[in-house]
Amino acid sequence: MTDEDLFSIVGEEGSVDLVTVATAVHWFDLNTFYSQVKRLLRKPGGVIAVWTYGHGSISPAVDAVCAEFLESTIPYLQPKMDIDIVKDGYRKLPFPFEPVLENGQGIEGNPYVMEMEIELSLEKFLLWYKSSNAVVTAREKGVELLNETLLRRFREAWGDENKICTCKMPLYVLVGTLPL
Repeated sequence: MTDEDLFSIVGEEGSVDLVTVATAVHWFDLNTFYSQVKRLLRKPGGVIAVWTYGHGSISPAVDAVCAEFLESTIPYLQPKMDIDIVKDGYRKLPFPFEPVLENGQGIEGNPYVMEMEIELSLEKFLLWYKSSNAVVTAREKGVELLNETLLRRFREAWGDENKICTCKMPLYVLVGTLPL
């Protein structure tokens, strides 16, 4: 998308109060994206917030199967995605904005971290994985990462398939503004 296309859709330069990106900025061409954000944000006071989540924890048994599964996805991650930036909780994500939070968190090298809890059935949990980029890419290449053997192992680790479990995961947030 050209800058002109973006501005015709979103608004004029300096007209946006808040830009948010949930679990996706690691896919972007950051130089282009940040340049566009800097042009769009209201001066002063416009804010950008980006976040991602880390892998969650459900139970030792489920977590062990998850770790094995996630390792199997690595060869199928899109090259454009920098998995290390995500694994590191956006600590290494370039973020050329001024801090908003008073405690020095939420900036490049020091994301604000909080714990998020989600109630999931086994079906919803597996749907989450089935929709992941690596699983879709592998399937397009004829490889089923969530095969029957692995699904059986997830069912055994989960226990009662109707049981609702709490998944606790870290949420990493960067939030900033333009310099005055």
